[in-house]
This record gives sequence, structure tokens and C-alpha cells, in this order.
Amino acid sequence: MTPKVRQAVIMVGGKGTRLRPLTDNCPKPILPVLDKPCLEYFIDSIAKEGITDVILACGYKSEYMTSAIGDGSRQGISITYSYEDHPMGTAGAVKLLEDRLDDVFIAVNGDVFIDIDVGKEIRDHFEHDASVTIALTTVSDPTQFGIVGLDDDGRITRFKEKPKKEEAFSNLINAGVYVFNKDVLRFVPKGEPFDLSKDLFPILLENGYRLQGHRMDGHWRDVGRPYDLFHANLETAARKESPDDSSVDSCEISGTFYSGSRSKVSACCVKDTVIHGDCIVKDSTISDSLIMSHCNIHGARIEGSILGKGCIVGKGAMLKDAVIGDGAIIPDGMSIEGTIDRTAYKRKAVFIDRDDTINDDVGHCSRPEDIRLLPGVSNAIASLNRSGFLVIMVTNQSVIGRGMVDEKGLDAIHDKLREDLLATGGGVIDDIFYCPHLPDAGCDCRKPKPMLGLKAIEKYGIDPRYSFMVGDSDKDIEFGRNIGVKPIKVDGDYTFVDAVNDIIDA
Repeated sequence: MTPKVRQAVIMVGGKGTRLRPLTDNCPKPILPVLDKPCLEYFIDSIAKEGITDVILACGYKSEYMTSAIGDGSRQGISITYSYEDHPMGTAGAVKLLEDRLDDVFIAVNGDVFIDIDVGKEIRDHFEHDASVTIALTTVSDPTQFGIVGLDDDGRITRFKEKPKKEEAFSNLINAGVYVFNKDVLRFVPKGEPFDLSKDLFPILLENGYRLQGHRMDGHWRDVGRPYDLFHANLETAARKESPDDSSVDSCEISGTFYSGSRSKVSACCVKDTVIHGDCIVKDSTISDSLIMSHCNIHGARIEGSILGKGCIVGKGAMLKDAVIGDGAIIPDGMSIEGTIDRTAYKRKAVFIDRDDTINDDVGHCSRPEDIRLLPGVSNAIASLNRSGFLVIMVTNQSVIGRGMVDEKGLDAIHDKLREDLLATGGGVIDDIFYCPHLPDAGCDCRKPKPMLGLKAIEKYGIDPRYSFMVGDSDKDIEFGRNIGVKPIKVDGDYTFVDAVNDIIDA
């Protein structure tokens, strides 16, 4: 009987620079494939194989990772998070967790789209008494990957990272799913960046350890480039029907097509395209493209492009071979071809006040314990995140001017706010701007003066015409008008949650 392996470490610290601007506010492993975080497909598959303890080794934008993946309750397992202060490499990230690891565990590169039977790899590991077993897959062009050579028994005899075409002795590549004996971590130095493929595996081969190759079953695709992310979605869509609550009316469709939950697609010509949930697409021609959730497209032509969450594309706009970030506003008649700078188009945002808007007002909030989120606030902010809105908090904090707390203390208060948002519903505030002065100080940064809002608009390229300010006071409403966004006032009867629902439905 094969011994049980219950633990997995998934390395998710990469920045995904080749996928920008899609990764500006989203770590690569949680970019969506059919409205589901890429990483979640693998977590689902290993949960079915008896893995009950998953540790995510995080780095870049870790708060978004926590929000998207959660604590494992959906899969009936435990998911916890480890955070790097600085990049440690794949082996270094695992080494940081050494004291928490079982004698045998799974380690996974979370930067790829994987849906495989890891149980077979575990059995292979024990049957061959291996120190490390590496899942392998074949590709037509191995020059962008780490290739391996095997003997007749599947034992790995050599490696080559990203070989030149003439150096490629195999098209079998490292798929980034490993079964590890913990004792090999003795070769990984503490506190230093160290890589599995480049550093650890060659050392293990030199010292006679058995590294076993396992030819994997299932679906694998690198999603390091926009092209790869699109094809991961298209290939998955080819195996899955659109949900019943999507609406497709009077459309000409060819090739593979998928429309996500609650999306409405009408009077369109569509070819080889995936449209995620909660989109409205009308009178448009779209081919070879990926449209992420909450987009609104009317009368546009889109070819070979990817649109992030919550984009708005106007009549007569044309996008060709473009990658557009979350919340982008593409105005009527605008043409974009190829890679462009993020500043070439604007974004939408929701500005929010703090006390009596999302947090219970205790008078002067001067301690982390004074953070008491109002009901439903975190889920509402998470809804804004999913809809492609930036969420910017702008708040007057005279507690600094009064000497009740310093800037470091206010940072601690806002750290507690962010922690509570993640813990209660997964909401993420993208940035916080505050005025530290007393009301009579005569400064330029205290609401309702517009300075802080204008700074945010400039920093993030926000389009005020598609943005909102939500607050509880007349000063918040005046501030919203002063920066050119639509102001929404909340109170005991009309809450922040109500306001967010109306913003998303607008």
C-alpha cells in the first residue's frame, strides 16, 4: 500500500512581468481560467488525492492571493500562507518552511495551469524509492523550459535549463510538480536565494540521489505570456459548455466559444473567444480573444486581444493584438494595436471614506482595536475588486495633528483594517490617502479640498467620469464633486453595501 502524502507547498511568489498589465493588481497564479483562479484547478485536483494541508509560499501582491484562494474550506482542506520578505527562489522558499514540513510532501510551481492526477506521481515516487520525483510533460519547443534526460527505468540522468535549439537533447520538460523527501533540503542554504532546477537538482545528481521522472497525465500549460493565458482558457472552454444562466442572443458563432455565468452577449459575430461572467457585449465583432469578467463592450471590434476585469469599450473602438489591464476605459472610436503603455488609457475607481462609511465611528480612531468593520463591507469591497474598480480610501485623520497617534501608529491601524477586510470577505483596498492635519490648520489636503483625490487620479490614471466617491458626510460629497466623480452619500438606511450594489449595477 502506498504511504499517504498529505501536504503540499505551492510556490506563488512570482511577479508575472510578461503578463503585465494583467498582473498589475493580480498575481499570475490567480489569473482566471473560465472565471476560476488558475491555481484553484490544481488545488482542487490534489484535494481529491488526499492532500489536506496546503501552504502557499507568497510574495508579490499576496493580499490578492489570500482573497482569491481563501482558507481551503471550499475544498475541505486547510490552506495557510507563508510570506517572503524578499525573493528566495523556488528552493529557498521551501527551505523557509522546513520546520513545518512532513518527511514526504508535494512541492509545486504555482505559475502554471495544472489539472493532473498527482496520486500517480506519488505512487511512482515510493515504488522507485526516489528522493525527488518530477512530473514531466512534452512540448514542441523546449527552448523556453528545463529539459531532462531519462534512463530506461525513468531515472533522471541530466538537466538542461532553457537549452538552445541545437542543445535540446529531449522535448521532455520539467512540469513543476514534485514529490520531495524532506531530507534533501539539507543541501539548500538558509537565508539565501536558491533554485530547485538550477541549484538543488544538479547537486542531488552529483551526490547520487535518485531523481525520478514521472510522465504526467492530465492538462498542463505554462501561462507566462498573454498568448498562453488565452489558450489555457480556450482549451478549457473546448471541454466545457457555457453555464445555463449566460444569455447569447442573435449571434453568429464559429470555433470555440464560452460565455460565463450571467453574461449577456447579443447581436455579435464571435470566433474562438472566451467571455467570462457578468459581461455585457452588444453589436460587436470579437475573434481570438479573452474577455474577463464584468466587461461592458458595445459596438467594438476586438481581434487577438485580452481584456482584464471590468473594462469598458465604447462604440467604434478597435483593439488588435492588445492586452488591456483591469478597469480600463476605452472611449468611443479609440484604436489600439499591439503592446501599449498602461498610461495610454484610463481606469475606473471607487473612492471611499473610512469612519461611518466602512468602519464604525468610535470618535477618534487611535488604536488598531478601534477598527470595527460595518456589516457586509468586506464582501462589498471584494465585489468592487472583482469588477475591475480600483478601491482608494481617502480619509481625514486629525488624530495625528492632535498628537493621539503618529504616522507609524496610523499605519498599524490601517494594517488592522486591511487584515480584517481579508479575513471577513476578501476585500482589498488598493491605496490609502490621508490628511494628518487639524481641521483649522488651513492645509490643502483635508477633504473636501481635492488635493488627495487629484493625486490618486494622477498616480493611477483614473477616469473621473466612470468613478465614484462613497462617504457619509457632506464633506465627502463635496470632495467627490471637486475631483469630478459621482458622489454617493451613505447613512443608516442606505449603507455602503447598498451603494456598491448600485455602482456595480450602473
